[in-house]
Amino acid sequence: MTNYFLIALTSIFFLIAASAIGQTKQDSIESVDVKIEKWIPKPKKAALLSLIPGVGQMYNRKYAWIKVPIIYGGFIGVGLGARFNQRTYEGYRDAYVMSVNGEEHPFGNASSEDLKRARDRFDKFRQQTYVTMGAIYLAQVIEAYVAAHLIDFDIDDDLNLKLQPTTQEEYEQGVGFGAILSF
Repeated sequence: MTNYFLIALTSIFFLIAASAIGQTKQDSIESVDVKIEKWIPKPKKAALLSLIPGVGQMYNRKYAWIKVPIIYGGFIGVGLGARFNQRTYEGYRDAYVMSVNGEEHPFGNASSEDLKRARDRFDKFRQQTYVTMGAIYLAQVIEAYVAAHLIDFDIDDDLNLKLQPTTQEEYEQGVGFGAILSF
């Protein structure tokens, strides 16, 4: 079995090498007047498409291969945290109800007050994870919108930043000194 795999791999290598050797370059390229227009995404469309997480980033085509896994990784991580907090909350809630009813609960000799505090803490954590999930969703929509706006942002070589001293006459206080920052 291993010999067949090695033979197949060697054959594929030689076929690729032979096809590369058989190709020749053109010595001259004819001049063709072709005007290539730069594709610029529409920000509103990017924002609407990003209502499905990651689609707006793919529409923008800028670093989508990095952004989309980060977005889904964030959703998965926060989702797992929400699931943990939900299950822990339910465990403490049920134990609290059992404790109040005088029944035996899985947390041994923990008092009703301790169980109530733990239940409330995990309820808070659970709510925070849902808010975080909403923030991640909103952030990816905003990111797609802003990235679409910035795709055609012109960065010229002739950008200047000037810092100049200035004076300004203040009413009844004399002269004020300051600086002007201009592009």
